[in-house]
Amino acid sequence: MDCIGNYLPDKVGLFYYLAVAAFICGALYLNDMFSKLNTSRGYDTKKLINYGYEHHNGPSVWKDLFTDAAGQKQSPINLITACAITIPSEFNPLQFSEEFFCAPCEMKLYNSGLNAVLYTKWSGDKRPKITGGPLESDVYEFFNIRFRWGNTDDDGSEHMVNTKRYAVEMQVSFVLNGNCSCDIMESARQGKLLMLSYLFMTTPIDNPYLEPLIQSLKHLKFPMNCVMICPFPIKFLTPVFSKNYFFYEGSLTFPPCTEGVKWIVQPEPLAISSRQVKKFRKLGGRSFLPITCNSRPVQLPNGREIFFYFSEEFICAPCEMELYNSGLNAVLYTKWNGDKQPKITGGPLESDVYEFFNIRFRWGNTDDDGSEHMVNTKRYAVEMQVSFVLNGNCSCDIMESARQGKLLMLSYLFMTTPIDNPYLEPLIQSLKHLKFPMNCVMICPFPIKFLTPVFSKNYFFYEGSLTFPPCTEGVKWIVQPEPLAISSRQVKKFRKLGGRSFLPITCNSRPVQLPNGREIFFYD
Repeated sequence: MDCIGNYLPDKVGLFYYLAVAAFICGALYLNDMFSKLNTSRGYDTKKLINYGYEHHNGPSVWKDLFTDAAGQKQSPINLITACAITIPSEFNPLQFSEEFFCAPCEMKLYNSGLNAVLYTKWSGDKRPKITGGPLESDVYEFFNIRFRWGNTDDDGSEHMVNTKRYAVEMQVSFVLNGNCSCDIMESARQGKLLMLSYLFMTTPIDNPYLEPLIQSLKHLKFPMNCVMICPFPIKFLTPVFSKNYFFYEGSLTFPPCTEGVKWIVQPEPLAISSRQVKKFRKLGGRSFLPITCNSRPVQLPNGREIFFYFSEEFICAPCEMELYNSGLNAVLYTKWNGDKQPKITGGPLESDVYEFFNIRFRWGNTDDDGSEHMVNTKRYAVEMQVSFVLNGNCSCDIMESARQGKLLMLSYLFMTTPIDNPYLEPLIQSLKHLKFPMNCVMICPFPIKFLTPVFSKNYFFYEGSLTFPPCTEGVKWIVQPEPLAISSRQVKKFRKLGGRSFLPITCNSRPVQLPNGREIFFYD
């Protein structure tokens, strides 16, 4: 003690001993916990405690240490849309319970020594539940949330979608109803575990919904550290959806890599900033070094059936697709077989059915002022406005449909990111053929869904007008506030379109107007 004291200041020495003591206590706790849980279940407790993500104990050696890790149905995998079995989701949509929108009694963030895990405590049976879709009538209850990340912003997620990896993967665990007394490993062994996966891509702006967790990470410098968080609804982290997702049967992505786990992966990435990802990488691991990577590489599918549940009409490609320079903006027109136009109904539209008409884009002089709508006083780089007309009214033009009160506008906002949006590229590449007004170019048709992610909750609705003359009122507006991605390079291509004066169209957006006491609704 005295000898070490000669080399270390008192405070540093005390800090050192406290850290060592915390590690020893944590290791003893882990050993006791795993022994109680796993001795009777055939798991090797010592191997479970010692696995990690370094060369000597990482994913490359798990097959030698854990029998299940060498199985034929391992996770994660590379999910390829073109290779998936497509299933229309209208007949039995995925359903999220109301508890997703309620805050738990307690919320605790924990450093396991390998990742950050979010635990919650609920009143009675008020846990969020999920059913429907591939789960059929089975009901799964929320258990916990864990995060995966990597050394860089391009290799953090465990799952890949169409060969692309993302910065972070958030894995939400659910256990079959009535099985919440079991741990994840036991639930997996019994075939009663569901994993719901969300992917995050980096953007220049922080994700505000993640901030309560990000701000708490500074308290998790050492393994076994935990911190209580002011509870908030799980829905803030897990946007609900009923369509357009992957489903397959796989395994735990960490030892013992037990198979029999159901996986649902939402392919549409959420936003996270590089700053926020860096905070995860500062967590202290079991070796007291930062946890810079805790993701397992993709495994072989080995002939497994991978399903993609989709919205049928939005997933179908039209017969023809034409991009047109109106002299004021870029407009996408389509032609469909019979009555196969994508349709939208429900929510504030009640039983009315609106059919797809066209898509037009709005942009501005800079990447901060292109959108027409603002969300919480923030403007975005581009706004994509998708026009729908009341069923049976497709012979009218937009102005006439607006005059008759039969026009719906569905708005998507785009924020700039360093990476191109691949779904926009067919349009971006075609803009070079639209240098002059009235120019048009045929595009190889693709499903509208590639441009318009479907959603059923978390959107604004109000009654307004056309945003261009004659500015006819009586138009229904649905605005999706969660921005999509577009690169600055892609936005610049829009600004190069030639306008009516043969000068570039650098701005074609109308400033915001006064609400004048109108009712603005938010459907969550």
